[in-house]
Amino acid sequence: MAAVTAHVTPQERARGEDVGMTRVLSKPLSLRDLGQALSEVTGTEWGGKAWSGSELLAGDAVPDDIRRVFRESCQASVATLCRARDADDTAAILAELHALRGALGVFNMQHMAALCMDLEQDVRANGVRACSTGVKQLCDALQTSVISPPESLHDLLERMLSLADAKAPEDAMAQIAVLARQAQQRLRDG
Repeated sequence: MAAVTAHVTPQERARGEDVGMTRVLSKPLSLRDLGQALSEVTGTEWGGKAWSGSELLAGDAVPDDIRRVFRESCQASVATLCRARDADDTAAILAELHALRGALGVFNMQHMAALCMDLEQDVRANGVRACSTGVKQLCDALQTSVISPPESLHDLLERMLSLADAKAPEDAMAQIAVLARQAQQRLRDG
């Protein structure tokens, strides 16, 4: 049994081990860290690299079924965020942003995770109504970069240009930044 927590202090680790946890891992958890821990716990050999290839893990490919589940999960998060925004439900927004931030961290989408964290802080400080635009921008960025990502570098650039040419380009800046990071990663990967 393993635990994942954002607060891994020596005391927390000891408490987890006292109740039977084989490993206590810290957030944000990467698939690579999880693979290493599972390898150690099960006594199997770890090759040090989970997969090789795609954009979701900043250069590491994932199997199609995991990619599909991640995209479906993000799509469900977008729906939940929109419902919570429309209902002015602070607790639901904060819970969904926290869960989404963790999922994005696992897939090494740190910029998107940081957007979630910033939005969480804004919602706590100012309420849901004051952050409605931020919720929409995050949902749009998720749609653009995760749920329906561009297939090629050319498509990435076309999408960035169309966002920049929009009537309210300042609202599109988060999406453009995410797409620019994807383009940068694709250029690095060759």
